[in-house]
Amino acid sequence: MTRETEPDPEKTPPKKPYTTPTLVEYGDIAKLTQGGGGSVPDGMSGMAASMMMMCL
Repeated sequence: MTRETEPDPEKTPPKKPYTTPTLVEYGDIAKLTQGGGGSVPDGMSGMAASMMMMCL
């Protein structure tokens, strides 16, 4: 079994040009991180949370 060491340049798509990263501000950190007072405890997600709600 042989293995190619260099990719075929005709099959390799060209790289995108480099763009500098941009900083996005979403608001005050205190407002973004305050709790919502939900009924499902942190760490419970997906199926476990839906099963808990069905039992109530």
